[in-house]
Parts: sequence; C-alpha cells; structure tokens
Amino acid sequence: MHTGMNGFWTSERIGYYDRAAKDTSFHRFLASEIEKHISRGDRIIELGAGLGYVTEILWRSGYDIKGYDNCQAAVESANRRAGTDLVAYADADDIREGADVLLMLFFGNMSCVEGVRRYTALAKKTIYVISAHSGYRWSDRKDRSAEVGLALEKAGATYGKKVLFHEFNQPLESMDDAARFFKTSYNSTKIPFLERSTDEDHPLLFRNRKKMYMYLIERRIQE
Repeated sequence: MHTGMNGFWTSERIGYYDRAAKDTSFHRFLASEIEKHISRGDRIIELGAGLGYVTEILWRSGYDIKGYDNCQAAVESANRRAGTDLVAYADADDIREGADVLLMLFFGNMSCVEGVRRYTALAKKTIYVISAHSGYRWSDRKDRSAEVGLALEKAGATYGKKVLFHEFNQPLESMDDAARFFKTSYNSTKIPFLERSTDEDHPLLFRNRKKMYMYLIERRIQE
C-alpha cells in the first residue's frame, strides 16, 4: 500500500512500517473486509501494493492475486518477506492487463473523472480504500470522501461505500526514536501524546486509530 508517489518508501519508512505491521492486526482486518467482496476464482490485481502485506495475506489464503508498485525498494521488501515474486515493479498507468477485481488501497485519491475511468476499466469490480484524513493531528485531518464520490458520480460509476475503523499503532523505542518517526512519516517536528507500553524494546506507543472509506465500484462507466 502506498500513495502512488515514486520513491515514497525509503528504508527508514519501511523499517517503521514493518515494525508497526508486526504489532497489529490492521492488514488482516483489511484483508478480511476485502474477502467479503471477492471469490476464490477471481483474478485479482493490486495497484500501489507497496510493501505487499494485504497482497500476501490474500495470496496465502489461496487467492489468485498479483501486486504492482512503482517503488523498487517496496517491491524488493515485499518479495523478500513473502519469499516469492508477489509484487512486480511497474507504474500503475502502464498496467493494461484485465482482472475480475482491482484493489487500490491508500493509492492516493481517485478524485478525478479521468482517473476513475482509467483504473476501473481494468476490472469488473474495483475495491478502493482511502484514509479519511491526512496527518496525525486531528486539526490537520481532511476528509476527501466527498471529492471521490463526486468524481465517481461524474464518471457514471455504480458504487457502494462503507466506513471502516481500525488501529495501526506505532511502537517506538524512545523520544529520539519518536522524533525520527514523525519527521520521517509526517515531516513534522511535533510529537503528540505517546502512551507507555509494556514492551521492553518499544516502551512508547503512538496510538493511531484510522478511519477509512471502502468504495465498492462496479464497472458501469459512461463513455
């Protein structure tokens, strides 16, 4: 999963993300929500697969799935962890293969008609998930679901929407580690409230409760 920006996944960001992923059920939660809308016989592709956590969970559960990402570091990390070529290096706009289901998880905001038509044409069904915010301070959080909904409607897409909540907490080693994390992940020098943890290696915890929107988009696009 990533924002669609080439080079987003630096080694430091990968390290922090992997650390959080090991300490949460966030990706299994997302995979379980996706499984409600896919079938075993579906051919599935994921654009912007990033580190490939959801792709790997679905693959290990027996689904026919292939991920793509335009960051080589993310692709290498995902395949090294999975032990197979699960994610391929490719730009989303270069993908031409068709599928039954297209996954786009936190792949920026599909908030323009051209983007909706371009990506939804790749599959019979698109499952698109976005965060309801940007930034970690509530004062910075911007809900862009209205923009996405408007683009979908203008494109003539038939879709449903559901709201999801789950925590993706970040374990931290120290206040210095926290400062590096917020600088790396949010480009901020401000550190919010951190909880104490019973984990001796990571005694601090940044609790991050994520609100997300899942769009279930059928391929009924007006020409």
